[in-house]
Amino acid sequence: DCIIHALSDNITYLKYRSFLQNSFLDTCKEWKFCPNPNCNSAIKSKRNIVLLACHCNTPLCTSCMDKFHWPLKCGENKKWAIKTKAKLILNDPK
Repeated sequence: DCIIHALSDNITYLKYRSFLQNSFLDTCKEWKFCPNPNCNSAIKSKRNIVLLACHCNTPLCTSCMDKFHWPLKCGENKKWAIKTKAKLILNDPK
């Protein structure tokens, strides 16, 4: 890590660090990125509790690690997100 940092420019090094973090999160199911697009934090899932909050104050569902969606179940929330995304695309004035 120190050698790569010394031999590369700052942008390349930050991309490398981001790649390492993403690779780790892809292989470790209990760690996920915060679903807030303005936050880059990784959060460890604690399955014994229902609600978890990132340091950016985004409430998270510990089952699916998405934004907290009570009273919807995780599957229902996924279907709702797909439905509303499709509706937004249809209504897009572009």
